[in-house]
Amino acid sequence: MSSARQEAALLDLIEQDRRERCARIEAATAAQVESIRRTAHQEAQRRLRSALSQARERAVAAVAAAEAEAETRRRLQRQQADARFLHACRSALPAALRARWQTAATRLDWCRGALRQAHAALAQQALTVQHAAGLQAADIASLMAEFAALDLRFALTPSIETGLRVGCGHNCIDASGAGLCSDEDALAARLLSLRGTAP
Repeated sequence: MSSARQEAALLDLIEQDRRERCARIEAATAAQVESIRRTAHQEAQRRLRSALSQARERAVAAVAAAEAEAETRRRLQRQQADARFLHACRSALPAALRARWQTAATRLDWCRGALRQAHAALAQQALTVQHAAGLQAADIASLMAEFAALDLRFALTPSIETGLRVGCGHNCIDASGAGLCSDEDALAARLLSLRGTAP
């Protein structure tokens, strides 16, 4: 073989070796690039999921905080409305009790209720009935006839503005206007429950 041919064959061999090496380097580089790209993509997905999860958690917390704040505002508004209602009721109650005491039918109902409660609670036959001005002789006669089984002693008591106190010894059912209003918590609860049933 001539030296030119040998030279050309050697150059072909070198070129083929170079191409094979380049192909291996390119393949290794492409694999490495693909691995880096895949790792970067997975890391980006992980960061995105983490960011979305944190954003979701912040949104849920923000909604919960807003709902709690709204409920607090609603509760405060209800409490303020209840306080205004109770203030109005407490302001109007003395006049309403006086009006009931001054009306014969409601005055008798008031006395009957107090006498029934006293008879049940005190379990005594002899009861002293201290009453406000306005209880008429006819009212007393009607009550004495209705509660004939009891020994009732009626006494006008100027310190009582409205209503009556029924007692025996040191025990007493205070159905006076002042007595009915003395337990403010029970009165407030009753007024609020009546408000809830009002149309």
